[in-house]
Amino acid sequence: MSNPPPTILVIFGASGDLTARKLAPAIFNLSKDNLLPENCYLIGVGRTPMEDGSFRKYLNESLSNHSRRKIGHEEWQKLESKIFFHSGAYDDLKSFGILEEKILELEKDLGKQAQCLFYISTPPNVFESILENLGESGLAKRHHGTDFSSKVII
Repeated sequence: MSNPPPTILVIFGASGDLTARKLAPAIFNLSKDNLLPENCYLIGVGRTPMEDGSFRKYLNESLSNHSRRKIGHEEWQKLESKIFFHSGAYDDLKSFGILEEKILELEKDLGKQAQCLFYISTPPNVFESILENLGESGLAKRHHGTDFSSKVII
């Protein structure tokens, strides 16, 4: 099996219940089982104003409350440095430009391209705004036609 490319998982609605109860524990368990790429990052996106540190604390508490396996201090430290948060409105194209800057910054730090997985974990009434802005901003078409092309998951 070949090594998976560096991956940036972007979760829209990251401060919500689905992320806390299901997505964060699932991602942690994949990490614990060494099933994530070595270079795997998480950017949570939400309308709630939140700093990276607050989002990391929120996810750590979510794991403590909802994961089937407990997270050790060293395991958390390994994950924590790869978790970020972006506050912004789903109907604001500028917000998607700022999100793209965060993605480009991670790629620059990696020294290579990364595939982006955009997971829509929001109420259905905002799907359209998110999908339109992913397309309009060019994020949905990043690295199109390569092994690093973007994927959108609803």
